Amino acid sequence: MGWLWADFPWGMVGKGGPDLPREPVGEADGPTLQGEVTEWKGNFGWIKPSADIDHPAASRRDGKVYVHKQDLQGGVEALEPGQTVKFKAYVDSSGLGASDVVLA
Repeated sequence: MGWLWADFPWGMVGKGGPDLPREPVGEADGPTLQGEVTEWKGNFGWIKPSADIDHPAASRRDGKVYVHKQDLQGGVEALEPGQTVKFKAYVDSSGLGASDVVLA
């Protein structure tokens, strides 16, 4: 008999998305980056940075940076493809992410 969802070892999986431990890329209060929103999926999406980010994880995901709704600032609740945003970069076990995201 195969695996049942009730039998899956959930403790081995851990949380993903915005709940992973983060480390700032560069200085914690480093420069704000800019980029264009390429996708928005309701609670998260992707930003294509305007300039290359100097970090080994920047080559993952075709250079796109993950952004979650909880990292949006200034009363923004969602993003739309084509919008220009400013953000700070972080890295977690999944790759690069954006925090302190504001419309540019």
